[in-house]
Amino acid sequence: MKLDISEYTDACQFLVEADTSCQRIFRPIILDESVCYTFNMLDRTEIFRDKVIHFKNYHVTAKSLHWDIDKGYTNVTNPFKTYPNNAYLAGYGNGLQITFKQPASELDYMCLKSLQGFSVALHAPHVLPQLNKQFFQVSFGDSVMAAVQPKMMKTSQKVRKYHPDTRQCYFTNEKYLTYFKQYTPSNCRLECHTNYTLEMCKCVQFFMPRNKTTPICGNGQRICLKKVEILLKIRQLRDTANQKSDTYFCDCKPSCVDITYMVEHSQSVWNYKELHLARRREPINESYLYARLTIFFKQESFLTSERNELYGPTDFLANFGGLLGLFTGFSFLSLAEIIYFLSVRICCNFRLYNFWAGPKN
Repeated sequence: MKLDISEYTDACQFLVEADTSCQRIFRPIILDESVCYTFNMLDRTEIFRDKVIHFKNYHVTAKSLHWDIDKGYTNVTNPFKTYPNNAYLAGYGNGLQITFKQPASELDYMCLKSLQGFSVALHAPHVLPQLNKQFFQVSFGDSVMAAVQPKMMKTSQKVRKYHPDTRQCYFTNEKYLTYFKQYTPSNCRLECHTNYTLEMCKCVQFFMPRNKTTPICGNGQRICLKKVEILLKIRQLRDTANQKSDTYFCDCKPSCVDITYMVEHSQSVWNYKELHLARRREPINESYLYARLTIFFKQESFLTSERNELYGPTDFLANFGGLLGLFTGFSFLSLAEIIYFLSVRICCNFRLYNFWAGPKN
């Protein structure tokens, strides 16, 4: 079921734009937890291949502008006309704030393991998230602040010449995925799950990428779908126990260029009833429950890490020569002397003295 975001949000604010329309900055998307809403994510045409079919106008966002996962923001002339949107500044007032609301009569304690509130996932713009694997909760009656610290890993071009099994990562366009244009571990695992489900159940789940001829599993296939998830986990655990590379069955190595978001949460009770009464001088509608989420960057800059070769050819020669010089006093002049005494000197001694070591007396 698709929930209208205007009925479940009271207000949104991004940077200095107060009371921004939530419908303007959020777009509906189908994920493993049914219909969700996304902000700052790349359009489906930039994530999926052309043969993947979609549901109507879901996951339709703006096209990326001056941004690339490998290079970041490039050729930016106007910092306010980029996509994904850039915060530029850190701190509480320079992020995204959302006020959620929900009718109390619509609470369903059978959903999300009886957790009441909204599930939120932070991810890179080119990554398709899996909400049932990684999220944090915004509960009703709470004000949650999420301070985000990016963590970026790059890989030196010198390492590209090594095999992926040696460097233990894939570059964005190095491993071909059937349904996705760009490689990420999350996209790879979803594709592996999709292929395994299609092989075992002859259909795929509603949120999985598919082409026109692939059927969607109905409710009668729920036992098969559950079995697939368990078998897939077992195969991955066996690979890990056998000291093979991570997710060897799916071969979903980490990305050579990857960005993740470390989040520090803090929450407190939000007295929204008193706030509403102070602002509008009238009691709040008791049939609704409210919650607030504020996401902002913790710092305006961050340090990146880089994979690099520990010993290259130049380093090896330098260390090899240094060790020889240290322990044997070896040099090219010494090598010439050794060759001389083992060849020229012996031949001359044979000719002059008929003995390899020289005169006998």
